[in-house]
Amino acid sequence: MFAAIREWDGLGEAGLVARYGLTAEWVYELRFEGRVYNARAILDVAHRIRHGSPYVGERESHVARQFERLEFEVKLQPLKERPGGRSRDLRECIGRVLECARDYRKWMSARMRDREAAIHAGAAVLREVMASVGGVPEMRALELAVDAGGQQAQYAPVPWIRVYSGTLAPTVLGGFCLMYLFAADGSRAYLSLNQGASEHRAGAIRPINDRTILRDRAIEARAALGGLETTSVGRHGRVRIDLARPSTSSGRQIGNYEAGNIIAYEYDAGDIPSHSDLIADVAGMLPILGQLYGVRAVRSEPDAATSAVEEMFLAELRRQGMQQDRDVRSAIERYAEDRAAARLERDGWRVDRVGSLNRGYDLECRQPGDRELHVEVKGSQTRAEEVTLTVGEVRHNQSDCAAEHALYVVGEIETTGTADGIACHGGRDRYIVPWTIDPRALRITQYSYTLP
Repeated sequence: MFAAIREWDGLGEAGLVARYGLTAEWVYELRFEGRVYNARAILDVAHRIRHGSPYVGERESHVARQFERLEFEVKLQPLKERPGGRSRDLRECIGRVLECARDYRKWMSARMRDREAAIHAGAAVLREVMASVGGVPEMRALELAVDAGGQQAQYAPVPWIRVYSGTLAPTVLGGFCLMYLFAADGSRAYLSLNQGASEHRAGAIRPINDRTILRDRAIEARAALGGLETTSVGRHGRVRIDLARPSTSSGRQIGNYEAGNIIAYEYDAGDIPSHSDLIADVAGMLPILGQLYGVRAVRSEPDAATSAVEEMFLAELRRQGMQQDRDVRSAIERYAEDRAAARLERDGWRVDRVGSLNRGYDLECRQPGDRELHVEVKGSQTRAEEVTLTVGEVRHNQSDCAAEHALYVVGEIETTGTADGIACHGGRDRYIVPWTIDPRALRITQYSYTLP
């Protein structure tokens, strides 16, 4: 090991790389006698000097253990910034992880080491963000921490970076967290508000078998947030995510990540946002994560001592407005109903609006020949991947009603305030006819209980 360190001191990093053709990424730094070295590079050169071959036997996190077994003192720390080089931004880290998916291997390879380096570099960036956000009192109380994963006995197809509360959700077994999840085929990444997807079973930590548990928790979380669709996260986020899971045993845990998603931003591999935009997305998610933990952050104004990231976080708090405005809700419902009625009238239906009569549907439509259609209409500022149905709407759809049934959903509606009230515009329509509710797609989110 001393010989490798001496070579570094004599040749410098560039000379060492040129002599041995090194490709090792700076994941861990080795501190020895006041100088900083690339830990894997030193280990690789030492192995070449002694055995004539590069060190290829173990994953990156095992490098630390190799040095711990040495007789002289060294200090290993995750490296946040390469000495003498530029900082790695989050966009670069995400892009590198996705690129490595093309050459995925279960076992250690140069590409998998590169993936691990990118994951750890991204985690280091997020630690800096969490340190800045920690200036907000409520966020400080959460003791937000960051870790990275994607390998145990072997490399997993889907690596991840997790932001979580060290006090309220310290393990992967439960609680809520914010996760970067990377699709197995390298096509996309997600910033996902997610949940613990593992459990103790048969004496070990294993993936939860029943995914309906995770789906139900996700639905309950969205319902508990209330007014999520008024936020930027709700309007632009996704309820469903696709991690391109393989048809292997490792796909079980990946399926749990998909089922456990509450809301997520999607980033296409060819269109990853800038570093600052990615940090803004994280800042927008953190107040919602805090709310799931039962902590509401204060909506204070930034002052001269506020860091750039903290100021961004406070700005997101002011924009969140996690309470749905009744006037906005009414305007959205009217707008969606108007669009549905116009579409149906173009199709030759005579349309009557009956929503106020509590019949379990909104539009009663007729055509010559006694053909009758009952249409339930939903409007949303979100992508509307999921809608809320009342008991009456479900009962009507599942009744022996002789009419045909349809569901008309208008998602991604935009709203603006005017002198005359709330104006709605835009939107994406989805018209499902015939519509029969699949009981497997229903989740109970609330009960009414009569006191004895």
